[in-house]
Amino acid sequence: MIDITYLASQFTEEERNDTIYQKVSSAQTPTRSRVLVVLTILDLDNRPIHGEDMYFSVKKSGKVYHATTDRTGKACLMLPMGESYCISTRIETNLKCYDMPQDDRAGQLNIRYNTIGTQAVLKRRAERARLAFVRDSLYRMERERDSIAWATRARRQLNKEDNFVQQLLFGEQGPEVQQRIARRAAEERDSVTRDPHYFEKTGSAVQAALYRMRERWKHKVIVTDLTGSMTPYMDQVIMWHALQLVQGEENRYFFFNDGDARDDSDKPIGKTGGIYFTDHAEMDQLLQTMMQTAKAGYGGDGPENDLEALLEGARKLHRLDELVLVADNYSDVRDIELLARLNVPVHIILCGTESGVNENYLEIAFKTGGSVHTIEQDIEDLAQLVDGATLNIGPFRYRVNRGKFIKVTKI
Repeated sequence: MIDITYLASQFTEEERNDTIYQKVSSAQTPTRSRVLVVLTILDLDNRPIHGEDMYFSVKKSGKVYHATTDRTGKACLMLPMGESYCISTRIETNLKCYDMPQDDRAGQLNIRYNTIGTQAVLKRRAERARLAFVRDSLYRMERERDSIAWATRARRQLNKEDNFVQQLLFGEQGPEVQQRIARRAAEERDSVTRDPHYFEKTGSAVQAALYRMRERWKHKVIVTDLTGSMTPYMDQVIMWHALQLVQGEENRYFFFNDGDARDDSDKPIGKTGGIYFTDHAEMDQLLQTMMQTAKAGYGGDGPENDLEALLEGARKLHRLDELVLVADNYSDVRDIELLARLNVPVHIILCGTESGVNENYLEIAFKTGGSVHTIEQDIEDLAQLVDGATLNIGPFRYRVNRGKFIKVTKI
């Protein structure tokens, strides 16, 4: 009696614009020229993710093999031997790279990957964009925490003691604007002397963080997003400079606007531009640089070129300087792939964290050995977190997953 076992070895593939689409049977076996790759894509609770597009890019040729997971979270590919491949999703590039050596043995590569999935990431981005729209529509209303903040803002508006950059852009005279800045600085200096939590109570995230860290960050290069979404926070950078609360403090400033209003298609990663620098301590030069940045940007929409600006800031660091980023929490980082080039700690002050912290900024702080600062909390020692660890920020919990952070739940 002879037993016959059928081993499936046929699959189909079609190449379209350097992308190769395959149909591989679940009964497929490896061959001497092809490695069978079995992908299993699960969420953070080990549930299968259906419809996740996965890409294996060939290092030499640039061709890409594509697979989509089924309802069990699985997908199969038959990849030629003798090549090196890097696996990506639509959102995450080069998750891991593999060498497929050329030999006579038939091989199978099993890959298991946990993620929240592309659709979940896109949903979170859409929600951040919605919240940013609400924030911009209401201007600062959602940031006003009590009657003190309301009364303070109403008085500042009446006396033209806010929106200083916009005042200059709309033709106000520089000396008059600087006089208003000086009046407000005197008031805030007196208020914070009487109440060390004054900035937290009035919703001033930038000033609150800088005040708490004032003795540790005496010498800083401050990199600030000045796209239109940051309009409510521009005054806080100006006011910290005007307050002069720390004796011997030295600050230099980079401002960026994500490419001087160019179309997104004309913003190559690392060369987006729209970055302006001043190392002068005089208020008029600071205001002039901020006005130039804001005017050239014409508002700007997220995501932003934070890493490009940070790399410029790192080049200007002196021996004792700290690198500080003032960022819009609602805007994603356009050029996160440049993070590997940044080799100095970044201290990130986030504006607008009511709905949780944008994971991009946690990743930057984590991988550079830096820190993240919200209006009320300083998150340090991020670099010590191991894979799988969780972190509580405000009412939200985050999990470290392969060097990235994912918001997993509300506490």
